[in-house]
This record gives sequence, structure tokens and C-alpha cells, in this order.
Amino acid sequence: MSLLLRAGVLLFLATLIFSLSHADQIYKWTDDEGVVHYSSTAPDGQAKPAELPKINIADVKLPEIQFVSCDEHGGIDCAAGAAPDGSVYCRSGARGTQRFSFACSLAKLEVADVSEPNEDGQFTIFIRNSRAVEAQKVTVAYREANGQELEAVGPDTLGGYDIGEYVLDSLFVGTMKPAPRDIKVRCLNC
Repeated sequence: MSLLLRAGVLLFLATLIFSLSHADQIYKWTDDEGVVHYSSTAPDGQAKPAELPKINIADVKLPEIQFVSCDEHGGIDCAAGAAPDGSVYCRSGARGTQRFSFACSLAKLEVADVSEPNEDGQFTIFIRNSRAVEAQKVTVAYREANGQELEAVGPDTLGGYDIGEYVLDSLFVGTMKPAPRDIKVRCLNC
């Protein structure tokens, strides 16, 4: 056996013996008024070592949490108001895990597609609102390489789960279809 292994075994045994010899004893006694006391020190000759229950370690199984998504329940029903726990109601009546104050006040807009130029040399940018909340004061702009933004023409608002069409004149963009990454979409409540 190597010297290092022997030293480790001896250290382990010394620690075990020390901890067993210094384990606190709990004493139990009853005073003159009939009150039972427990202590780690024996106040008088009446105190006797207490028999304490053995502490067991067990595996505790927590109930599995079921997260509900309104995606499979017809979407969020913001008109129903908040559920008592602050979550949203889905259109099917199920309660979702999203917070009502967040999901029912913010719109989420994204570029769905960009068309090829039409005969007039214009591109159509399709913007999708993926939430039930109406997007207000929507602006769609193409950002050129020099950082300048060219605003597309389209609706000022975009209803919940709607798709809007925004037209961009190719005279400013050129003949190549703009990449979605070059299109900036903003709204007042996004």
C-alpha cells in the first residue's frame, strides 16, 4: 500500500473516531412543575440520556408540473381577462402559463416574407403579428448598408394574429430582394 493511501486511510479513521467521541448527547428531564425539558447538558442528577427517534433520509417525489400552452388551445383569449393566478385564458377555456399583463399588452411582429419586385418595381414585405394584441403605430423600414432607413408604406395598426403588407419602392433598394435581416419592424407596443 502506498504511503499516500495509508495516510488517507489513517486520516479518515481519525476523523471518524473524533466525531463519534464528540457527538452531543441529549438529556431529558422533568422539572417540579411537570414540564419536560431536553438539553445537551445535564443540569442535575435527574437528567437521563434521551431516546430520540432515528432520522431517516428518503427520496421525496414532487408532483410533475404540467405547463399549458395556448398554442394547442386556440390561442390566448385576452378578452376573457386574467385568470385568478394572473395567467391568461386560452380560447378553449384552459389556463395558460403566460402572464396576462405581459401576453395581453405586447404585440410581437416578425417578417413573414418578402416578395420579388412587381412590374412597378416595388417589393411587398409581409409582417406577421404572432400575438392576440393589436400592434399600434407599426413602422417597417429597410436598412441600407450605409445605415440609412427607408420606410415602407402600409397599415398603421396590425390586429392580433394578422398579416400586413408593406410596400417598398425598389428605386431606393435596387433590383435585389431585401433580406429579412435588413428589415426593421417596430411598433408602439412591441
